[in-house]
Parts: sequence; C-alpha cells; structure tokens
Amino acid sequence: MRKQKDLEILNKEAEIQAAIEKEKEVPPVPTTMQVVATADTQTNGAATKRKSPAHDDDDGSFTVVKAKKRQEGSVISQLAGRLPFLTMTSQTAANTFKKLIHICNKNHILNIERLATGNNVTALKYGPLGSQLKRNIFNEWFCSLINNNDINIFPVEFPIPKKHTFLLPKTTQESSSDLLHDVLYNYFKIHHRFGCSLPFGLAAYGPCLNKNLLDEQSSDLVNFDMLNDLEAWTRISVIFFCPSKKSLNWFHHWSKQRYLWWRKYSSIPSKFSMSDVTKTSLNDQQLSLLLENPWGKDQLETITLHDNKSVEEFCQKHAIQLGIDKHQQDSMPAIVSCEANLDLAVLAYLANSYAEKWREDKNKNVFHLHYKLAPYKVSLALEDTDAERLKKLKNVANHLTKELKESGINVLPESNSCFSDPIHLNFEKCDEMGIPYTIVLNENSLQTGIAGLRNRDTTLQEEVHITELSPKLAKYLKIKS
Repeated sequence: MRKQKDLEILNKEAEIQAAIEKEKEVPPVPTTMQVVATADTQTNGAATKRKSPAHDDDDGSFTVVKAKKRQEGSVISQLAGRLPFLTMTSQTAANTFKKLIHICNKNHILNIERLATGNNVTALKYGPLGSQLKRNIFNEWFCSLINNNDINIFPVEFPIPKKHTFLLPKTTQESSSDLLHDVLYNYFKIHHRFGCSLPFGLAAYGPCLNKNLLDEQSSDLVNFDMLNDLEAWTRISVIFFCPSKKSLNWFHHWSKQRYLWWRKYSSIPSKFSMSDVTKTSLNDQQLSLLLENPWGKDQLETITLHDNKSVEEFCQKHAIQLGIDKHQQDSMPAIVSCEANLDLAVLAYLANSYAEKWREDKNKNVFHLHYKLAPYKVSLALEDTDAERLKKLKNVANHLTKELKESGINVLPESNSCFSDPIHLNFEKCDEMGIPYTIVLNENSLQTGIAGLRNRDTTLQEEVHITELSPKLAKYLKIKS
C-alpha cells in the first residue's frame, strides 16, 4: 500500500515537472512581479498557505517568491491557481483596482464615486457590509489602545472640522499647528483633571477634510488616483506624551507597535513594510507604514516625533488661548503622534485579503478577511429540495440564528436566496462577502442533528452536532462568554 502511494507521488511530481518544462517553451513576458504567500502554518515543499482566520494571531514566518508572469490559461497558472499573482504594469494595476471596487460594490461593501460638484472630488460610499467592516476595524484599533495594560490611553473625539487637514498626504505648517492645538488643549485638560504623570496618551478620532484638492475636471472612470481626491475621511490618531529624554525610545516603540497591529489582522502580513526615518521641514522625525498593493505602495500610517522646539514655540504663541502658565511651558512633554486614515484602512484590508481561488473548475473571488474584521462571522445554507423538509430546516435555522446571536456571534441575516439557491452558489456568495464559516443544514440534520460547518479558506466541512455549534464557533472566533 505504501509503495503504491509512493508511486502516485512520483507520478504526480513527474506531471508537475513536465508542466514546468512545457511552460519554459512559452516566451516570458518581460514584466516582473512578486508573489507573496504567507506560511503561518506548516508549508509543504514549495507550496505555501494563506493565513487562516481560525488560527492564532502570531506574526509567523513568511516566504517571498519571485516569479514571471505567464500566459493566461497556462498549465502552471492552473496548478498554482490558489496564489494571488499580481502584475505591476500600470494597466493591469488599474484593472485590478477597478475589479476590486466592482466586487466590493456588488457585495454591498463599498463604492468610490466622483461627486457632482464640478471638480475631481470623490467619496467612499459604504454599504451594510462595508459599514460593519469599518466599525470592526475601528473597534480593534480603539480597544487595542484603551485596554493597554502598560500605558494610560484616554479617548478623545475630534469635532467636525472647519479647517483641519490630514497629515498623511502632506505635512504642512498649517496642518501641524491644527494638530498641536487640538492635542495640547486636551493634554492640559486631562493632565489637570486626572493628574496623570508621564507617559500617557490619547486615542483621538474624528472626521477630516481634504484641503489639497485641485479645481480641475477628472475622468469618471474608477482608478486608484481617486483615493487622493477624497473629500473627507475619518482620522484615527495615537497622540503620546512622554519625557523628552525618552522620546526617541517611545518613537521607536510606537513605530513597532503600530507595524505589528497592521500585520496582526492581515492575510498576507509580508505585504506591510516600514519606511526609513526622515526629517521633515519642521525638523520632526517621521516614518511611514506602507502596504504593497498591485497598484503600488499605499501609505497607511505616519508616526512622527515632533520637534521639542516647535512644540515650545507653539505653546508660547498660544499660551493664553490654551490656558498655559509659565511653569507649564517650561515642563512641556515630548509628543509622538501616529496618524492613520480609517477609510484607507478599510480599503487596505480588502485589497490585502482579496484573492482569486481555483474552485470547482473556475476562478472564484474570495475575501480572506480576518475573523475579527469580517462583517459577518457565520451564514446558514440549506441543502434540500423537498418543500416540507425545507420548512423544517428553516425553523432549525431560525433557532440557530437566535442562539448564535445570543452568544455574540454576528450572523448574516436570512434571505430567500440563502434557502433557495444551490449550495455551491451560497458558498460563492459567502466567500465574496468574507464570511469565515457557513453552517450547512440538510435532511441528515433533521434525522441525526448533525450539521456541516464549512471553513471559507479551506472549503472543508466538519460534522458538528447542532447543540455544539455555538460553543465551537465561539472557540474558533475567540469570543469570550
């Protein structure tokens, strides 16, 4: 028996080698691309696996494989159809972005549109799934700061802006002054009210307006340049106050912490990187956290160590307005800020988790969203055609939905398509929505109480008794009772 298996393995290897040799005969396209595959779990040979949302949140090890683009429909692309091959040509990059937005719009996640204002202003419009995704990302960011056991972090909500400018695209004297005014005002209020000693910080958030828009007409076609033309977005910031002598240590501390946070919820963590530290025109030290996308690198977050001299000069200039006396001016803390765009974070995790998978003899779209970020954690599907049994299965599905919601598990609302469409179409829809698990009920469920629990990433189903579904899913999703 073992010899027979060894023979099968050798035959399979021979087929793959033959495919590779055949592939060499195809003239290669000169464009080079990077294929990044994550191997948080064990890897078999050259094949790598994408990080499963059911696995622990560790950094893992990641393998970077360089490959050349092959002709579409080739044998190798069919064998390796699970890997997200990304070309770096401008046309392909534009098409990839357009396709991503199209799939998001189709599944009521989000869409990006130009506003009817006579210029190039754009806006992100969220659907039900996108609104929930945005909320989940914000909650993970917020809770990771507020629940920090080592540092005191206080929440602050910025007001609706009148002239605020976001620091991410450009750092200007005006925008830096806006930020410092808000930050120092809250610093003195909190320091006086709570009597906190250094270090401590703020988790600040609120809407932001884009003042860098150009008054010129642009194309209505969807492209990644539209991200620079957003009229407004949600700013999320970490503002940290510390002693001046330790400011550089804290700057590197927050750079590392924010970098690890972005990677934690990613399906391809190796796509995230950190830039070198640079000096700004205001003499601040600054670095950026970047995400490699098919259309280029996006700047996700900017970590800045503000120059002490600039902070002191600002305090002297606005001492009366901020209510600062001479003694407080002489003991000003150093300031480290971490500025990010929540809307860009939504797009970043969607782009990072998107992949085309070869399933059932065709490419299918899948969002490998982390289970903490996925808008819905579970969906239900009925696998039966008999009207009488379907009615009974619907009752079981309704009971399960209530039980799961009581356990804190977000379930996709029921719809006629969930119960009437073929099971493979249900799976396809749920994969496009990024739902990690699907509960499958059929005739056997009525007779034995056994249901199927399908994993989005592996497509495998395990048999689970209906009474054990809620605790098992709570364990997989790490939901504390």
